Amino acid sequence: SIGGNLSKRQRLKGVFLSRSLPLGALMKKERKEDVVIFADFSPEPNRDILLNKVRLKSALQEKISVKAKQLGLMENCVGVHVRYTDKKPTKSLDALLVRCKSEVANGKRVFLATDNADIEKQFKDQFGEKLLLNAKLIPEESNETGLHRWAYNDDSQADLLRRMFQESIEDMWLLAECEVLFYQGNSSFSVFSSIV
Repeated sequence: SIGGNLSKRQRLKGVFLSRSLPLGALMKKERKEDVVIFADFSPEPNRDILLNKVRLKSALQEKISVKAKQLGLMENCVGVHVRYTDKKPTKSLDALLVRCKSEVANGKRVFLATDNADIEKQFKDQFGEKLLLNAKLIPEESNETGLHRWAYNDDSQADLLRRMFQESIEDMWLLAECEVLFYQGNSSFSVFSSIV
């Protein structure tokens, strides 16, 4: 039973227009509905398959290697991914900041990959010159829908989307170069960085 005065089609359409589908792993097993629509990360990513099947083009791999060396990510650096638009961390951002402060106090720097300009500013305010970033475009308009979904249906934005996609790929692989990685378990972007 879906309930309400709307037609079944209108109710289903409303579910798919929501900002984020609920994660199945977080839903209670005892449900009253006949139909439940959810998203999840099942099955878990297979490390062997990913490492054998996913490869960067050599020019992009070289660009990432050069950036990683310039930023000094391979030693004394903590990689942090904070997805904060269409998905948010399941744990406290304050706890993450405290953990990062502890790492900085122990002589490490922080490389941040995020899809949210406010999060970037918050980390800049906290860590100053100890914060490392891969400069990228984060349009203000993307804060509601998420960086990767912004302007999908707008063909006039194709070049910007291509650029933003490449910058996201760079961030993902740069995170993987860090000595330590604090990743967001409810984001496939983070999980991928933790595997490669």
